[in-house]
Amino acid sequence: MGVLYDYFRAADAATVVRLMAENDGGSPDEVELVDAKGIDPVVSLGKLIGFIVDEPWSVDLVRSSLVWPSGDELEEHEGPWVEELGDRTRDALAGLDPARIPELATRWAGIEEFSGYADNELLASGITEMAALARNARDAGEHLYCWSSL
Repeated sequence: MGVLYDYFRAADAATVVRLMAENDGGSPDEVELVDAKGIDPVVSLGKLIGFIVDEPWSVDLVRSSLVWPSGDELEEHEGPWVEELGDRTRDALAGLDPARIPELATRWAGIEEFSGYADNELLASGITEMAALARNARDAGEHLYCWSSL
């Protein structure tokens, strides 16, 4: 079993910490959320962002910072975790022209991490969902977060 990823929007890190406390660390399903299964923010999502902004992928293309847990909790914590994604990622997804989605889905399906098992239609749907989430976050002055769990 791999790592699971959910992407969601929230006003700030304090809101995320509150959501994690209310959900005992579980994915915050009371907010707008995209269940992205095994699509990690750095590599898989990062490669999509690279295609969108027409830049080669690098490990720091999608910048993030850990917001939960923190401090003493982090030392012995074995998951889940929540990262805040940089607003550049949010804005790239939010500004995506829907006409590009079929081409992006085809390119994204070809990345090594999907090893030929990704379906273009499913990926196009995921891109559409992520773009809508990002637009709603941007329009509300919020940020994107990634919840992950083993």
